[in-house]
Amino acid sequence: MAGTATCAHGPIKSECKTGDLSGSLNSAASKMVRGEMGQWVKHVRECHVGEYVIDVPAEGGHGEIMVGRNGHPVFGITGSGTIVFDSSGERILFEAYQGQAGRLPVTSYATHVRAADTWVENVDFGANGTVDYRTTESADGKIKKEISVDQRWLEVVQRGDRTGVILDGEFMTAAAAREKIAVKRKAEASK
Repeated sequence: MAGTATCAHGPIKSECKTGDLSGSLNSAASKMVRGEMGQWVKHVRECHVGEYVIDVPAEGGHGEIMVGRNGHPVFGITGSGTIVFDSSGERILFEAYQGQAGRLPVTSYATHVRAADTWVENVDFGANGTVDYRTTESADGKIKKEISVDQRWLEVVQRGDRTGVILDGEFMTAAAAREKIAVKRKAEASK
């Protein structure tokens, strides 16, 4: 099905088809999109508009849309969230999800720090304006994970099958670190 629309620069021709979104993306992007956007991407109505590919559910749906360019996802909306990708389509620059079924709303954004050649992703659990968790990925692929505990960044570490943080030289859960800091603050306030 082809259609023609008109804009200030003249007619825009669009070609549409129904099928699997993965047909217009490279394999890595296709896998990530299915994970982020859901299974609807396997049966889409896809239209080429200029340099862009627009995908929506072929049937039903709840306002989902995926916009791609040059074989990479650029932007997507699901029934519960919004995603913006970098120009390669491999890194999520912004992501916001509404809380559903007992889950907190989450907002995250990533930025590239050119001076250090690192990517930093900041995550706000609860979408309350406070960054709670961040990852820093260096050019050599090393990833450092940190959690904010009482306005202090503590590195998330693995000890055997347990994940936790180090506070004052002691390995503990993030919840235990929060409790320990609260006890210290209370003791300092009562002096």
